[in-house]
Amino acid sequence: MIYINEEKGTRPLGKTMPSTHKSPRRRLRLVDIAIGVANAAVLGLSVAFSNGAFSSTPALPPKEIATNSLFETLSSPKFEAFQREYVQQQTARNLAEAEGLKAEAEGLKLQAAADAGKTKEAAEQAAADIRLEASYDGVEQRYHRPEGFEITLNYPTTVEKEQTEFGYTATARPTTDQGTVRVYVNLATVNEGFVPAGGSIGTVGTYPVGEGVKTF
Repeated sequence: MIYINEEKGTRPLGKTMPSTHKSPRRRLRLVDIAIGVANAAVLGLSVAFSNGAFSSTPALPPKEIATNSLFETLSSPKFEAFQREYVQQQTARNLAEAEGLKAEAEGLKLQAAADAGKTKEAAEQAAADIRLEASYDGVEQRYHRPEGFEITLNYPTTVEKEQTEFGYTATARPTTDQGTVRVYVNLATVNEGFVPAGGSIGTVGTYPVGEGVKTF
């Protein structure tokens, strides 16, 4: 709203106040009317603008036209279908890549398990070799004969056997004053009990048979 206040007792310089009291009042009424008209015009314009009475579709600058065209393209069914297809293809590629990585990891896991198995077998074999070598402690010689080869003595003996990790240990004690106590290790088979002279005490197996002349 527009308001105009006039201070009492003021007057323009160089002019004299009218002698009558109706002129100032008339002037005030005219001013009030003008203010009222102005206020009404302002209010009317405000209402008109708020109701869109003066709205019109202005010509869009080229940039705004391009922007609106882009928005129309992005919201079009064709573009949405393209987006769905792109997402599906990208998902399929990611899935295929993940499957490839999974297969590679499984392969590495199997290879690691195989390597670990080979390492374990090698370690177990090495330990077995050490124990096999230790089983010959105390023997004087080893018979590297084919499997099934018979071990004999030229005097009668009484044979006792004991099973070990690599076969049997046989202790052959002479039944006469001739001969000595013989011990054989890593035999495949042993004929326990009385064995006459020249008889088979036992046979060779996978490992060489060690022979000693005393119990150990």
